Amino acid sequence: LLENNAELVATNRDFQFPAQKNRKLPGNGAFVAAVCAASRREPDVVVGKPSRFALDAIVADAGVSARRTLMVGDMWSDVEFAHNA
Repeated sequence: LLENNAELVATNRDFQFPAQKNRKLPGNGAFVAAVCAASRREPDVVVGKPSRFALDAIVADAGVSARRTLMVGDMWSDVEFAHNA
């Protein structure tokens, strides 16, 4: 990553996620931030929510229109994901 020979792909940048008993745990975004800091670069692509990449893959697989879908979620990325539709 430091020599920029590898592509940095992140699945999502959620900084936390809900856990049992109304707790929040560190999300994948915390790990992505650590890798970005250590490598001194940002991901080349984020393929999960709220990326349009994920939405396009879901609607293509389901054979539906993005404009006729409903997103239900509990994280900021879920809301942004829905707005990207």
